[in-house]
Amino acid sequence: MRYAGSVSAFFGIWLFVRLTVPLASGSGFSINEVRVCGQASTWSCPERVERYRLVFVRSGCYRMRAPELDVLVDPTTAYVMCPGQHPLMAHKPASEHVCTEILLSKDLLVERAGAELPAANRIVFTDGLVDLDHRALVAQLKRRARAFELEERVLGLAGAVLKVPWREAADGSRAGSTTRRRAVQHARELLNDDPARPGLTRLAQQAGVSPCYLSRIFRLETGETLSRLRNRIRIRRALERIEAREGDLAALALELGFSDQAHFTRTMCEEVGIPPTLVRRELAVRGLAGS
Repeated sequence: MRYAGSVSAFFGIWLFVRLTVPLASGSGFSINEVRVCGQASTWSCPERVERYRLVFVRSGCYRMRAPELDVLVDPTTAYVMCPGQHPLMAHKPASEHVCTEILLSKDLLVERAGAELPAANRIVFTDGLVDLDHRALVAQLKRRARAFELEERVLGLAGAVLKVPWREAADGSRAGSTTRRRAVQHARELLNDDPARPGLTRLAQQAGVSPCYLSRIFRLETGETLSRLRNRIRIRRALERIEAREGDLAALALELGFSDQAHFTRTMCEEVGIPPTLVRRELAVRGLAGS
């Protein structure tokens, strides 16, 4: 397996270390795992995008700037970057995030996927089941299993993201005010740091705004209620932990701020369609399929 690493620096200060691990490739696509360790909060140097790039975040969060976008990216989101772009990234000091990067050719998207090429960079909230499919595929590839249906699954993931209706405000574009956008991004960062963080009042206080204001602008900026997005973040953290073979689901439920395991199970079913016990089996079985 090949590894590719890079380090970005600004006036002698290390910004982040990026490690890319190729997982698979096929006709018109390649799949990489990208691990980034942030060392400073300064914006990175521009990185040129050569092919259509579909990115799923598996853990962590970071900010990204590109034409029409100034967004916070976390495990509830996926984004597509168009060729010729030069996005900038900013990571919190001493932070780490892990992404799955799928590079796609124009021919694959148009001829085999039948998708309409995105006219601009875009970011969407992902469906929980789509994220489960993405994690199962990564588990399979990391176990060096050969997926017979690999191309079909890649096209399915691309189609699932490209077909999500795109609303500018919900996608974190520059449509809203800078102050409002930053308040919402700060709240999302706090939730990603601690998904079990209790109460709207405490969250709003730490974000520097009133509870009523935060609740209102959160929906305007994201298209989601704060409580719904918090549940999405908690379930993605649960998927991450189950993927890492977390054994005690009751303890995990309490750690993530659910009242009990039954509450955790109901929320997991709402997000991905199946309970945590079957999620664990799904990742194990599909991850080993074809080996």
